[in-house]
Amino acid sequence: MKRPRLRDWLNPTPAPTGAKAHVRADDAFAFRHLLAALRSNAPGQWSQNPLEQARHFTSAVFLAVNTLAKQAKNAEVKVFVRDDDPDNGFEELPYSDPVCRLFEDPNPEDNAGDLFYQITQQLSLTGMSLVWAPRDNPLNVPSELYVIPTATALPQPPSPDYPEGSYLVQPYYPYGGYAMLPGYQSAAGARIPADQVVRIKNQHPLLRYDGYAVLTALSLQIDTVEAIDRARWSTQQKGIDPTIAMTFDPNVFDPDEADLTRLRAQLEALYAGPNNAGTILFNPFGSTVSKLSNTPDEMSWQEGWAQLVDFVLASYDVPKSVAGLQDSASYATLYSSLRQFYLLSLNPLLNKIAGRFNKHLVRPFIGQDLVLELRGKKIDDENIEELRFANDLKAGVRTVNERRKYLGLDPKPWGEERAWGTNQPQEPAASNSDQNPESPSDPDERAVDSTPSTNPLAAGSLGPRKSLLDALEKHKTNGNVMPIRQ
Repeated sequence: MKRPRLRDWLNPTPAPTGAKAHVRADDAFAFRHLLAALRSNAPGQWSQNPLEQARHFTSAVFLAVNTLAKQAKNAEVKVFVRDDDPDNGFEELPYSDPVCRLFEDPNPEDNAGDLFYQITQQLSLTGMSLVWAPRDNPLNVPSELYVIPTATALPQPPSPDYPEGSYLVQPYYPYGGYAMLPGYQSAAGARIPADQVVRIKNQHPLLRYDGYAVLTALSLQIDTVEAIDRARWSTQQKGIDPTIAMTFDPNVFDPDEADLTRLRAQLEALYAGPNNAGTILFNPFGSTVSKLSNTPDEMSWQEGWAQLVDFVLASYDVPKSVAGLQDSASYATLYSSLRQFYLLSLNPLLNKIAGRFNKHLVRPFIGQDLVLELRGKKIDDENIEELRFANDLKAGVRTVNERRKYLGLDPKPWGEERAWGTNQPQEPAASNSDQNPESPSDPDERAVDSTPSTNPLAAGSLGPRKSLLDALEKHKTNGNVMPIRQ
């Protein structure tokens, strides 16, 4: 049976006499419009409030987003050429290639780190990051990259001048709202064609063209965290927490309002503030001073605030130790947290950014065989690397120069010999430098060379080779071993 295809439904052929038609004509018309809508990259109206979301870049949200964006800022940018070689199908392009220079120097103001920080910031706050890639050159290829804040870009429907829609960019100023008059500083009302904008987004559950922000999913939790922060601030600013109380004996001294005002001013002038700490207090005649507290009262909602902060960090896949909220984190804990962060959060984010650039910028305008790759910087556990290197030395699969490179030392001409590790490194012979002019004289260099040595005559990996040569020489001379040097 022939497999049904979409074009059979969109362009139905007349059904035979007495047979039932595949689809009605009005349904085929609706299908065509649905397919056109799915293929379109035209922007639609925002389903969220990006300006309000951008204002939430504070408190726990700032901690999570800033941590994620700073790590994305340090991502390694590489561009490869793909071919059909099954063994090595990717060849990295040099730095001088135009596509590499485009991401390394995206515009006169930003560098690559600034570009990826802004992309991560907008994507984390609003669920949508708009990267404008203008093609104002005869070759019709992207010449620069700019991140347009989502809150300043108003989506516009398709028109005869902009068949794929456009974005009306209106820069926002904190003290004047949106700039409504064109000028050198504002460029308000400038339209950007939608086909020059790369949209990096979190998938919306209902709308194909829009993104879905983490702040929308956590709206109740974020409002609660900010409410606790405001309550704490109000308690700190308006709360009353006296450290001493003064009572008076009415039989000795009965002050009136003027006396109380005078005494309060005198006590604050003489004893309040850090400069008067430790000053002896002489309480007025007829009064008694009682101590109330040393420190302000604990703020409210401590446990609830900590739980909400943990939930916000978990929503952004940022471990507490990576965000700096664990003071007593051990090296193993930090290393495992960083690995978890790179595996579950950072690299998937960088893959999303690179994938959108590949689909909408690199392949359509620069080259079908090019692949942009973004990766977080490699994190190595020094303990594991040292153990692995020690095992390699025992097996003799490393050279002396490889060991020197691992220790941060310069390579040597004699360092191509294999290095051998022993449990008890032996000291080099005193006359080693005299017998071999190329032998190292630096103590650090001698330690590197002598540690793997198993040859009693010279450092290096000649021990097994000398034993083999001795056996061959013994066989040739019928048991009379002759020195190799003779």
